[in-house]
This record gives sequence, structure tokens and C-alpha cells, in this order.
Amino acid sequence: MQKLPSFLLCLAALAGLCACKQTSSSRRAAPYDQGPALFAVTSGDKFGYINAQGDIVIEPRFLRALSFSDGLGAVQDETGRWGFVDRTGKYAIEPTFEQVLPFAEGYASVRVGNKFTVIDTSGTAMFEAKYAGVSQFFEGLAPTLMSMPVPGGVMATAWGFINPNGDFVIPAQYDGVTPFSDGLAAVRALGKLWGYIDRDGKYVIEPRFETANRFSEGLASVEEGLSAKYRWGFIDTKGKMVIEPRFSLARIFSEGLAGVQVEDAKWGYVDRQGEWVIKAEFDDVSPFVEGIALVKKGDDQLYIDKTGKQIWPKQ
Repeated sequence: MQKLPSFLLCLAALAGLCACKQTSSSRRAAPYDQGPALFAVTSGDKFGYINAQGDIVIEPRFLRALSFSDGLGAVQDETGRWGFVDRTGKYAIEPTFEQVLPFAEGYASVRVGNKFTVIDTSGTAMFEAKYAGVSQFFEGLAPTLMSMPVPGGVMATAWGFINPNGDFVIPAQYDGVTPFSDGLAAVRALGKLWGYIDRDGKYVIEPRFETANRFSEGLASVEEGLSAKYRWGFIDTKGKMVIEPRFSLARIFSEGLAGVQVEDAKWGYVDRQGEWVIKAEFDDVSPFVEGIALVKKGDDQLYIDKTGKQIWPKQ
């Protein structure tokens, strides 16, 4: 069975000088025709892409690759630089970056020197590279890490949220954040637990969680007290626990299913009622996209459909 390097699961959902253009305007390039999703796979030591049926669409020839989003796939060439290809495998954005994140809402985070900026689908930089980190855009805002000097001559970092022009909409003031979804973002202020804020930066769900993930499809996985054996459950946007904590770990919902981990460290998928749909037999899982998900089983990583059937590598 063919194997996929573990970094794919870490990124299935997250530099040198670049030659990209800069703009201070808020215009965005016309989006690429996304078409059906394409998924990164490897054959030998090269990466290519399959479709949701498990058929090779772009032959493996890249050093690394990330699954398509916004009609583009991030790929790493033999020099170690990252660019983006279209659905034919041709470069839409030349490989000039040493670090990238997949596109979301028409923008991608890229590293320029030791700082991050954001490009649109034409490769145009939306603002000068100036941040310690920029995550993906969701609902028009991106979690952004800012470095700042503090007394004693050291640098401190804090998270806030920027718009596509690179301006902070919610100031950098948090130890940790998630992207916005369903109008809310999970945040952790210094010395506090996790809660959820709205786009004005006001708490809608007061801090009370040890850990919190972003909302997806109206639910968010959260971790309650550390003393409990099973700490993870799911809340709604009002903060009400709708799937009681009974999991060791839990991921986000996608296409009606969420990955959850049970006592023996195995992962499976439950539905919105917390009922098992795919039994816990995997060592790691990722969210479903267009009906398939990347999972790890032993040393192998493979794609399954929503019944748990393996679709790649083909058996």
C-alpha cells in the first residue's frame, strides 16, 4: 500500500524573497473555476492529485503538495519553493515562496523573508509582508500573529484578526485564536480560558473551556475540565452543550460528520446527534471534503468515503 507523509494530515485542514506584485487596494483577482475538489497523494517520493473517485488527475511530480482549494493547489518544486497549480497541473502562481497556506476565500498566506503577507489568486500581494504569522481567511478575517517589543528588550507575540488589506479589525491581544465561523471565533486571553467573540470583539460565549475549536455547521468541539476522563463534547452557537463530553479529542464538523477520538486513541466519525457513522479504527482523521477524507491507519494514510470505504489507494 502506498503511504502519504504525515504532514498531509497536519495540513488537510495548515521564505525567500518573492516576485509577487504589491497593492494597497482591496481588489481581488477573479476566482478560478474551482470545479470538483482534487486531493494530494503520493506515488514513490512524488506528489500528484486524485479526484473524489480516486483517479489520478495530475501525475505525481512535485516534492510536496496540498489539496486544492479555491481552484488552486499548493505545490513544492525540487528547489523547495512553493507555488500554486491549476487543475491541469500548470503553474498559476510560480514557485517563489518558502512557506504557504492553501487558498481560502480567494486569499493565501505566504512568507516573504521572515514575515507573512497575503496574496490573491493572481499572485498579487495585498500588503507589505509585516506579520509573524497569518492564517487562512474565513468570513473576511484572518487570524494574525503580531510581534511587539516589551520592557526588557524582548519581543512578545499576540493574535488578532486582519482584513484582506492587512489592517487589524480586532487588535492583537490574545494568546490563541481560531478562524471565524458562524460569526464567532474562539479566543483565549492571557491567563484565561477559551471563549467565543463576535466580529466586534465582544464575548458571546464567556470563557469557560480548556480548549475550543472553531464553529462549523453550527457546532464547535470544546474541552471541559481537565480532571474528567472524557472531556470533549460539542456546543451550539449559544454555548449550550448539545453532544455531551464523552470523547478524548474531537475535531470540527464537515459534511455532517466530525472526527472524534475514544479511550484507546482510535478515531472515527460521529453525526450531529453524536451517533457513530464510521467506527473508531483510525490513528488520525481529517474533515470530509466533497465526500472523502484523509485518514491514517498504522503506517498508511488513505482516503475514505463517508461509509468508511477506502477509495485510495485503490484496492
